Amino acid sequence: MSKKANRPDYSNHPYVSNYPQLQEWLDKNEARCMWQLPMGESGSYDYPRAYVECYQIPANGRVFIVLVHADRHGWDIYTACGNMNIEATLNDADIRLNLENQDIPPCLRSSPSQV
Repeated sequence: MSKKANRPDYSNHPYVSNYPQLQEWLDKNEARCMWQLPMGESGSYDYPRAYVECYQIPANGRVFIVLVHADRHGWDIYTACGNMNIEATLNDADIRLNLENQDIPPCLRSSPSQV
């Protein structure tokens, strides 16, 4: 009589492979994972709450961040605004982070020598 292997269940772990739709999209675009970092305490679990992963699309060199959540809570994708101008990137960050109505010191908004 053969015994069934006792394999651990990784279905709640924050792995891209647990999200087939995301995995297919990354594969379709030939995205390369540049780095991966665990994020957050998982309490009594033996895995992190999320992984922060940086990917690059080889066809155009664009880089983006994927935050893969544990416990089947999905993922988030963060992209650049597509503009190399420092002021434009900071304005885009203000909008995306909902900071446009808060006081941000001018020294953090732009550098005259780099604009």
